[in-house]
Amino acid sequence: KKIQPHKSTCWLFFQRNPDATLEENIWSGIVSLAVVFLVLSLLVMPNGPFIRPHPAIWRLIFGASVLYLLFLAFALFQTRDDFRKILFFFDPKLRDAGPDTQEYAVNCSQVTMARLWSHCDIFAFAHFFGWALKALLIRHAGLLWTASITWEVTEVFFTHLLPNFEECWWDALLLDFLICNGLGIHFGLYVCNKLEMRNYHWESIKDIHTTTGKLRRAVLQFTPASWTHVRWMDPKCSYMRFFAICQLVVISQVSK
Repeated sequence: KKIQPHKSTCWLFFQRNPDATLEENIWSGIVSLAVVFLVLSLLVMPNGPFIRPHPAIWRLIFGASVLYLLFLAFALFQTRDDFRKILFFFDPKLRDAGPDTQEYAVNCSQVTMARLWSHCDIFAFAHFFGWALKALLIRHAGLLWTASITWEVTEVFFTHLLPNFEECWWDALLLDFLICNGLGIHFGLYVCNKLEMRNYHWESIKDIHTTTGKLRRAVLQFTPASWTHVRWMDPKCSYMRFFAICQLVVISQVSK
C-alpha cells in the first residue's frame, strides 16, 4: 500500500483545488486579496483618533473601508449590465430578487394606531440609531435638525427616481422627522452632555479587586478615552467656516 505524504494543516489551507471552477478560483483570489490587505492594514496602518476598545480594531475597520472605496472607484467605470453581473457573482440570489416595489403612500387618510405601530419596524430603529450616532459625531442641534429637514425635502424632490421615497404625510412628518429623527438627535445629544460632564480617571483592571468592578471596567473599555467639546457656531468664526459648515450639510445629504 502506497503511503501518502503527510500534509500539515497549514499546507492544506494554502493548497489550490485542481478541480475548482473559474468562478471558485476568482472567489478564492478575491478573499485572499482582502485577507492580505486587512492583515497589512492591521500591521502598517497608522492609529486613528479612536483607541477604544483597541486601535487594532479601528485599523481593520479603516482597511475594510478602503477596500470598499476601491470597489466603488472600480464600479464607476463599469456599465450598468456589467456591474449587475459583478453583484450577481458575489450574491447569485440577486438574479431572482427584483427591485423593492413596496408602496408607502397608500391610503394616507387612514391613520390608526395599529397602522402607525406597523411602521415601527427595524427601519424605524435604524433611523433612530443612525441619527443618534450623527449627534455623537456632529454635536450641534441646529446642524442636525438642518440635515434632518433637508433630507426629508430631498426625499420629496427625488420621488420620481425612487418611488420608495414617496410617503404619507404622517409617516414623513411624525414617524420619520419628529419621532425617529428627533428622538435620535436628542438622545445622542443627551449622551454627549453626559460624556462632557464626566471626569475620566482610567485605571488598570489589575488594580480592581472586585468582580463587579472588573466587569464595569471592561464595559468602560468601549467608551471614549477622552471627550472634546465641539462648538460649531462660534460668533467669532470667519465666513470660510460658515461655508465649510454648509459643505458639511450638503455632503451629508449626498452621501446618503
